Amino acid sequence: MDPSDGSCPPTPRGPRTRTRKQITPNPSPPGRSILDYSIVGCFVLIFLLVFLLLDAYEYVTVPGASSLRAGGRGRTIDSNVVESARERGAIMEAMTASASKEDLEDAERDIDAAKAILAKTRAEVEIVVDKIDDNLKEVKTAEAAKSDEKPVMVVESPKEAMQAEVKKEELVEAMVEKELGIDKWCGTCIWNNFTNCDRRKDWLMVKYKITEDVAKEIARGPCRGRRKGGGRTARGDIDDVDDALGNVLSDSRPWCQLVISGSYDHTIRAWDVESSNKKGRDRCVSVMDHGDPVQAFLVLPPVDDP
Repeated sequence: MDPSDGSCPPTPRGPRTRTRKQITPNPSPPGRSILDYSIVGCFVLIFLLVFLLLDAYEYVTVPGASSLRAGGRGRTIDSNVVESARERGAIMEAMTASASKEDLEDAERDIDAAKAILAKTRAEVEIVVDKIDDNLKEVKTAEAAKSDEKPVMVVESPKEAMQAEVKKEELVEAMVEKELGIDKWCGTCIWNNFTNCDRRKDWLMVKYKITEDVAKEIARGPCRGRRKGGGRTARGDIDDVDDALGNVLSDSRPWCQLVISGSYDHTIRAWDVESSNKKGRDRCVSVMDHGDPVQAFLVLPPVDDP
């Protein structure tokens, strides 16, 4: 074809080749995937776990349920078997309650026996203390009669009687505790907001060369694990006792002559038991004031000065 006539020139063609058409296989029919099977398996496992938990709960809470299930799988449980299991459970509960009741009764008997021993010991100690108190009153009356021309009967005022009763109560309690081996010492208690009672006791033993029992008596107030009448049993401030001891230490008298005592008039006194005044009574050589009433009576042994 002539290109001058305005027609398109023919397109050159190469050698003719055949191409094979790729044939894709037909998709498989719809079905279950791996994810679906996994979900079903999880649900089955959860169901089995719940079943096992409920089965274990029934074994624990229902008496005799395990034996009933073991003997009655696949058939109806006889009503007699169920009644027998209930009876066994009731018997076990009754035996447990009986054992607890017996333990409680034994504990109550032990408490009653301890109370009886305590009351008996306390009564015996009170008799001894009353006799000693009567003897002291007789001695005081005799001393008063010697100092005066007319016989004088020493009569206590209501305040002195109350103080004597409190001291007697303290003495009886201390003797009962010692007789029965009761120790109410509180070593972990705080002494004077400064240190604990065990450290204070050790310091007193080293400082004044006294025994452990005497050191406990000195620090008895805040270091006792008991309360009486809603308040603490006051034994006085140990600082005040230390001050009194310091004054006595500067005294030239032998230690065997000196006695430290406390009273409800808020004083701590050092007495010379060897020398006497005109009325034949021990002479007070030192008086220290303190904040709390003291109910202690302490005889001090000799102390070696460093």
